[in-house]
Amino acid sequence: MNIEVTKEVKSSRNSRFGGGGGFDPFFEFFGIPQGSFEQPQQPQQQRGGGSGVIISPDGYIVTNNHVVEDASEVKVTLNDNRTFTAKVIGTDPTTDVALVKIDPTCRIFRSGNRMRCASANGCLPSAAPMVCKAP
Repeated sequence: MNIEVTKEVKSSRNSRFGGGGGFDPFFEFFGIPQGSFEQPQQPQQQRGGGSGVIISPDGYIVTNNHVVEDASEVKVTLNDNRTFTAKVIGTDPTTDVALVKIDPTCRIFRSGNRMRCASANGCLPSAAPMVCKAP
């Protein structure tokens, strides 16, 4: 399974060279005025991703905290390419574990094929995100 997140971040850029603004001795040395090129902070979207493990048939998923931390939107794509919007239920930054929930409109697990799961077998998500597809 793949977890995709979107975070809203604010940034301020100096429109001249994309720098962070403030006083720059380079510009002072060449007599270039400073301070008038600052732009106000503009909200921008930052995207990230990770993996997770479904731990219950009603849609609870364990993932890493650093994946969903401060996320404004969380999307979960299962191995069969079904995508769900997820809600962050709880996080623990100390252990880097988070719990998210999807509300599936149909069964998550399908009997008789590889999508069947028996109690997650003690698996926890790893820090390396992977995109997996069912064959």
